[in-house]
Amino acid sequence: MSFLSDLIARLMGPDPDPTRVVIVIAVGMVLASILGEILRRIGGGVGRALRRRPGGDAIDAMSGVEFEEFLAELFRRKGFAVEMTPVTGDYGVDLILTNPQTQLRIAVQAKRYAQPVGIEAVQQVFFGASYYGCQRALVVTNADYTPNARNGAAKVSVWLIDGQQLRAEIGRTLGSAKPPVLTRAVGNA
Repeated sequence: MSFLSDLIARLMGPDPDPTRVVIVIAVGMVLASILGEILRRIGGGVGRALRRRPGGDAIDAMSGVEFEEFLAELFRRKGFAVEMTPVTGDYGVDLILTNPQTQLRIAVQAKRYAQPVGIEAVQQVFFGASYYGCQRALVVTNADYTPNARNGAAKVSVWLIDGQQLRAEIGRTLGSAKPPVLTRAVGNA
């Protein structure tokens, strides 16, 4: 605490005026907010979720971004190199997985939903896979898929992982000492 007090005293100077006090407080609040966001992204939601036992409560309570981060960590543990796309303007792809052994690139769309995922997710990741130069496309959800989504995915060879398959994969990956390398998604061939 003395470091922080010393820093504030140096910023305020020997004779602080009210304008300087307001500026120092505002800058401090902005820095605290940025630091909090950084800590949340690198360890908060993902770390807590990974330490919990697999189950609906942990996954279903995540935000969309936390779900993406969780999946990124899960795929890293499975041996993939993982690239996260921008939160907006991602062309329907949230993660790009690369198998380091085969160089297979997989476009992933993460859908943390309370309802079944529809055909739109399949269409988006199918386009996004081409945009990002990926050989395969995958949609991962904590829920299930509509019949149209399943039929469409089968027609265009988009892999689907539903909530039940995801929870089983989490159990296998987090329960094994040496996670196997996933070379093909669970679900559709």
